[in-house]
Amino acid sequence: MLPSYYKLNDAAAMIDAGQYDLAEPVLREVLAADDEYFAAHGELGRCLLRQNRLPEAVQSLRRAMELDPGAEGVQSMLGATLFIQGDYAAAVEALELAIRLNPDVYQNHFNLGMTMEKLSRTDEAIKHYQDCLDVAPKVVHARKRLEFLRNR
Repeated sequence: MLPSYYKLNDAAAMIDAGQYDLAEPVLREVLAADDEYFAAHGELGRCLLRQNRLPEAVQSLRRAMELDPGAEGVQSMLGATLFIQGDYAAAVEALELAIRLNPDVYQNHFNLGMTMEKLSRTDEAIKHYQDCLDVAPKVVHARKRLEFLRNR
């Protein structure tokens, strides 16, 4: 298991450096050896997201969540990926779970607010932008969205 761990760390560093084409085969090699390796699925999802390969990213992130349902960071990434993909109904579900897992991540509240706006659910968007500001009062983009929606 130790060689896979080192490969995973190397791949994560490659992703951080923008070397997605190098990271992806390493992660796929790790997963070929052990498809139950939660972190490798999460990192592959992150790598695919960065390459704008959204359906594949969603698949990897969902697999990671199957393996570790309490992985709040992966759940947050899944929600954001679904939003970017335009699957707003699934994004709501994913982001609501991410918030249940950790209500102190302001970005999830903000992303859920944006998702609610896309679904024309203005009252719920306002609530989530306010929740975002309750967690992180200095998030300017949440304050601007909140002011815009309240002044329409």
